Amino acid sequence: MDKKKPVSTIKSIQKEIQDKKKQRQQAALRKVLKWAFILVMGIGLALTVFLYEKSDYSKVNEVIVEGNYYVSDQEVINELDFELGTSFYKFLASNLEKKVPADSFVESINVTKHWFNQSMTIEVTEKKVIGYRLTDKIEMIAIDGSIKGLLEGQFEFLRDLPRFSGFNDSAALEALVDGISRTDSVLYSNISEIVRSPKTYDENYIKAMMADGVQLHSSIYSLESLDAVTFTEIYNRLNEDQKCIVYDVFWRSTYVKPCEEAIEELEGEEIDGINEQDDEYIPEEEGL
Repeated sequence: MDKKKPVSTIKSIQKEIQDKKKQRQQAALRKVLKWAFILVMGIGLALTVFLYEKSDYSKVNEVIVEGNYYVSDQEVINELDFELGTSFYKFLASNLEKKVPADSFVESINVTKHWFNQSMTIEVTEKKVIGYRLTDKIEMIAIDGSIKGLLEGQFEFLRDLPRFSGFNDSAALEALVDGISRTDSVLYSNISEIVRSPKTYDENYIKAMMADGVQLHSSIYSLESLDAVTFTEIYNRLNEDQKCIVYDVFWRSTYVKPCEEAIEELEGEEIDGINEQDDEYIPEEEGL
């Protein structure tokens, strides 16, 4: 048979009430201290973030541009409309990569952020530059027709570029760029100057000055039919006084002449073809 617990005295009951009251007070105090700690930590964190955002540690303090030749470091940065000191958190590298202007000499970029030293690397891929022209200033021409003025101290860029003469008109330049895009790259690398020489039957007739002194007279759209191997074969058959190679667009044949005679003859040509010549003739199957 279970023993019954003795009835608590008034004193013990009062003590139990006081203990529970004390426990509730301690619990309330712990709760207050907990929220006070969270509040202090929140204020401290907010202050830390604020001070960090205002400091140089949260900003891009250095931009490193790599892979560029024709476009200067500052031009790359300006074209992207990027300002030094921009917060790391206020831009995405992928968005910056999409900001390359269509008419820029920069084809594409790859952006890498370096968080530990607050810097950013822009790796540049430039468009192929195919030549330059002289208007009221010197302008370089890219493979897509983009135009960039030559800056002071950049004259060395012209050393390996052919000059385009007579292509101030936008339509003529567009046709030239279109033809060059399909021209044999090895053959094109030997051209030092292209002079526009329109005929009554071909607005896109040109005179290409080769690096070895040979002149090639043809339509810009015909150069795609002439590769470096064929040109070399023709070149090796030239006599000392024969420095002009004429490719006839209509007859699809090649012949060589002294340059003075070739120029005079071309100036007198009509749309129905070229008169028979006594100079060396290279049929299509042997030449082009």
